[in-house]
Amino acid sequence: MFMLVAAFGQEFEGTIHYANTYKSNDPQVTDQQLGELLGTVQVYYYKSGKYKSESTG
Repeated sequence: MFMLVAAFGQEFEGTIHYANTYKSNDPQVTDQQLGELLGTVQVYYYKSGKYKSESTG
């Protein structure tokens, strides 16, 4: 028995924005410090099957 399965995905072009928050497990590091270090906003730009990522950290 021979079976051929074809799957086609949809292409996406645009941007996706993430808002990140952090909770520190270390009493010497505040949540705000983690946000400043790692970034509270991350943006992905997608076009032609490629992407670019930017962060505020």
